[in-house]
Amino acid sequence: MKQLFLSLSAIILSASLTSAQTKTIAYQELPDAMGNATGSGMFFGATMDSDTITVTFGGIFDRWIALGFGTSMSPTDVLMFSEGKSGASHAQDWFDYYNSSGSISGVNKDASQDWLILSSNILGGVRAVSAKRALNTGDNNDAVLSFNDATLRLVWAKGASPSYTLNNHGPSNRALGINLPWQSTTGIDDAKAGITWTQQNRHFDVAVSNASGFDIEVTDMQGKEVFSSKNVNSFDLLDARPGVYVLSISANGKASTAKILLQ
Repeated sequence: MKQLFLSLSAIILSASLTSAQTKTIAYQELPDAMGNATGSGMFFGATMDSDTITVTFGGIFDRWIALGFGTSMSPTDVLMFSEGKSGASHAQDWFDYYNSSGSISGVNKDASQDWLILSSNILGGVRAVSAKRALNTGDNNDAVLSFNDATLRLVWAKGASPSYTLNNHGPSNRALGINLPWQSTTGIDDAKAGITWTQQNRHFDVAVSNASGFDIEVTDMQGKEVFSSKNVNSFDLLDARPGVYVLSISANGKASTAKILLQ
């Protein structure tokens, strides 16, 4: 299931990354209820700038699934795919929720819907969403995030059986106390060898001034090369799995590098 999730090339962030600073959390499987690093079947990745956070979250497609910002199951700011609960149903989709308590009566659709859903897809039994919101929405039911945060605290939950109607998930279908570190992404210094670049989704444009030639290389976080070329002013990374990569551009005897996020 993990490999299927990582091949969700249809889920693309609509973001433009230049030399502005961003922070990322690489795609990964979230810990399960026992704290094991794998086996949950729930996945998460994110990017943050000074104003917004964009997340990609996925889990089993045939039941309600929920992602929460916080350290416990309640009170918690939640992004959830469901059709609501008995007596308070709604369209089957992604919605902003607020869990004021652990009982079903405290799990309610937020009056202020602050997530912008960028995409929602199902592939290989995994439902995944890319969604974006402000770090501080102004809604008292939403967690306030800061670009200065070193980590992001998460919880997740899913239905115990196939159903989109909210019900008790039980102890084995949730995890709390997840604390993921942010990784800083510093853009390429334009002053180095006259290099500038932009990213739009998986398309990259590169400009190098005052150089007879330049080299481009993209590697994964383990150093495996996924792309290399010489003297090209634009290229696409369509076949790489979602995740964090390192872009290196070398010219005039200097090399500039930056982390990039592919979703």
